[in-house]
Amino acid sequence: MRDGAGRVAPVRFRFDAWGQKFPPWDRDAEVPRRIAEAWGCRLFEAPLVLEGGAFNTDGDGTLLTTEQCLLHHRNLGLSRRDYEQAFHDWLGIEKVIWLPFGLLEDSGPLSTDGHVDDVAQFVAPGVVLAQSCPPDNANASRFQENLDVLRAATDARGRRLEVVELPQLPYTQGVGLGGDVRAPGSGTHMPAPYVNMVFANGAVFLPRLGAEQEDEAYELIGRLLPDRRVIGLPTELSAFGGGGLGCITQHVPAGELLI
Repeated sequence: MRDGAGRVAPVRFRFDAWGQKFPPWDRDAEVPRRIAEAWGCRLFEAPLVLEGGAFNTDGDGTLLTTEQCLLHHRNLGLSRRDYEQAFHDWLGIEKVIWLPFGLLEDSGPLSTDGHVDDVAQFVAPGVVLAQSCPPDNANASRFQENLDVLRAATDARGRRLEVVELPQLPYTQGVGLGGDVRAPGSGTHMPAPYVNMVFANGAVFLPRLGAEQEDEAYELIGRLLPDRRVIGLPTELSAFGGGGLGCITQHVPAGELLI
């Protein structure tokens, strides 16, 4: 996060391996502390479980998340109002937009329970890139409900959101670790959405699968982010963990570290 003076510091949310699915996770949970020690900066300790893929923000006071993940699979007993207060206290958020769903395939015992980074991403304040799909895809009705929420929403500054649909939803061709396959009715295929992206200085990193219409997806994102180079990276394996590039690599805001 960044304060009013432009200084940045990490917030350590609690980590429990996506609902205690993959023990042990004690070393994973220590990563934020180790990073803060290496950087020599202050670390803020938040009292709730949250993963980076479960939310994204516009940097201007607005946060996106899903009901599927936070209201049904994390910090059970916390209400919307509880979460919104926590986001305000720990991230400076003034407005939370709750999407109903993550991916259909991102559910079950080996999933991340509907992370928002697979279905919607702020690409600028007031501008959201939202996943859609052909009508014969099992996610179609879920994505439509998400789109309805986004088109009716305003952000923390009172602006009506500009919602850009991304119809390309690529699927991997491989199999999971140990031959594990989790996508209901989809054989060995798992989605690896282009909206699950990582921002860096002068660039944005996207999944690269060589899928049909991938060039069209890259061109659309390039038009939305004209000052960034669009770079593709392999995503086959991480997709079978229920995530993508934005789940395993997070950007850090520019600014002087808060000591």
